Amino acid sequence: MSRERDGPLSRYRHVLGGLDPAVEQAESRGLHEMFIVDCDCHVQEPYNIFVQTIPKSYRESLAKAYPEGDPLFAIQKSLDQKVQIADQRIKRPEVSFPKQQNAEEIIDEFARRMADLGIKRSLIIPNMIVRLPLDPRPPRFEAEVARAYINFMIENFSEYPEIKFVVYVPVKDPTKGAELIDDIGSEKGVAGALLSALTPTRAGSDAWNPIYEAAQQKDLPICIHGDALQGGEKGWLFGDFDSLLSLHALTFPLTVSRHITSIVFDGVPERFPNLRFVFMEGGVTFIPALMQRLDDDYIKRRSEAPLLRKLPSEYMNEFYYTTQPLESAHKSALKSFFDLFRAEDRLLYSSDYPHWDFDAPSVVYDLPFLSQEAKRKILGENAAKVFKISN
Repeated sequence: MSRERDGPLSRYRHVLGGLDPAVEQAESRGLHEMFIVDCDCHVQEPYNIFVQTIPKSYRESLAKAYPEGDPLFAIQKSLDQKVQIADQRIKRPEVSFPKQQNAEEIIDEFARRMADLGIKRSLIIPNMIVRLPLDPRPPRFEAEVARAYINFMIENFSEYPEIKFVVYVPVKDPTKGAELIDDIGSEKGVAGALLSALTPTRAGSDAWNPIYEAAQQKDLPICIHGDALQGGEKGWLFGDFDSLLSLHALTFPLTVSRHITSIVFDGVPERFPNLRFVFMEGGVTFIPALMQRLDDDYIKRRSEAPLLRKLPSEYMNEFYYTTQPLESAHKSALKSFFDLFRAEDRLLYSSDYPHWDFDAPSVVYDLPFLSQEAKRKILGENAAKVFKISN
């Protein structure tokens, strides 16, 4: 969506969400002239809209179970109470998120507002249905919600080139997940298959083979997004923290690392050699540390990973990773982390908008050790390659 500009945008248009500084950064750095792809931004999925496509009998049973409103919000409230962070969230001015958004609001946000920041394409990730593996109801509920969500996205946004989206794949019943990918994986606007990190089944398990087979057939990358929740019947998530600070700092990279470790040691890249993997919202600094750790243990215990034909770090250097949150508290040390893996070719810019810690494109562009070519790759070219996104 093109739009003529006659000067800095913030001089004549107040950009919603407290984004005026980011607009000014984009103007001063010439970011509007670059092809920038945001590989992880979020919507508060409007359950009350797309639930209407769930079979009536099942929808009525949900209404009885949750007479006061949205069952997904009930899930969120319950989980927030478990970790005692419901009243500790940091909020930015003018952002009411999380609030259910209708289609018009989503279009305004990601086909118009993001253009003010220089972002040409936005890959939208759902915000709450990724927690459905924690829901105690039968697998059918997850499968029905997943299908209703992607149908809503296709119906409303497939005609907007600025907006791309992922299939949320129900993991409680991998066969149903594979069927969903088969059915809609070729639809316009669908760019990837999203698997929740909050699942008791590890990503390298044979149980997920149908999902991987379907994604490979449709040429869709598998996306696994980190999260900051704890709990689970078997303690497969982390910690007993009572603040979002502790939980957020530790669990995002750990939930991602858990699945990377399984994918590598269980030989998924050897079993599905044409499948691309994207790991989201774990930051950057954990990547070389995990590479070193996996290599060191693999050298000592090769017999326990018989499918591997090379070092774990070599497989990890074939995966993709989103940048957010880019850990910049010690900027002088950040270059060293980038140098320890193929950062220029494997990192994908992501904002995590509209969460409290989102990163504007300038966070990547301003890194002094990156060449102009590296900035172009990380801000957009790598994403165009892995998600098959055209300029």
